[in-house]
Amino acid sequence: MNKQAKEEYFRKLEGDIARNGFATVTVFEKDSNHKFTYSVGLHKTYGHPEIITFGLPGKIAHAVIGDIAAKAKEDKPFDLSEATKELFEGEGEVVFLKVSKEVASKYLLSAFWFNNEEDFEVFQVVWKSQIDCAYPWDEGASSDFIDIQPIVGEER
Repeated sequence: MNKQAKEEYFRKLEGDIARNGFATVTVFEKDSNHKFTYSVGLHKTYGHPEIITFGLPGKIAHAVIGDIAAKAKEDKPFDLSEATKELFEGEGEVVFLKVSKEVASKYLLSAFWFNNEEDFEVFQVVWKSQIDCAYPWDEGASSDFIDIQPIVGEER
């Protein structure tokens, strides 16, 4: 990305955060099946950890992060130490796993830029497969499901 494109990208990101309180960034990794989406702005706007999720279509990931942001805005954030069925319109359970700064810095590049490298927490939203109702670490989870949702957070 050239300098002008980067400046335009960051201006758009800042504008989205100014309007909505947060933005999402969806990344497709080269040479990998990994697609991930993460938040930018939740920390500065709401004092909430930034969020990352893997394997979801961008619009769904944006909606999930938007639901998390809405709860934070209402000062009723999700308890990130507990599983919840309140995301995905009640269609499955998710857990939140804390992601180390070292690992987060490999994925959330724009969040680190926006937060000026200051310390902030990051949590991974991990969702159950709709096919076998398993988390990626559960026995019986399909290898395809495990592949699209790598665990970068610290397991409980």
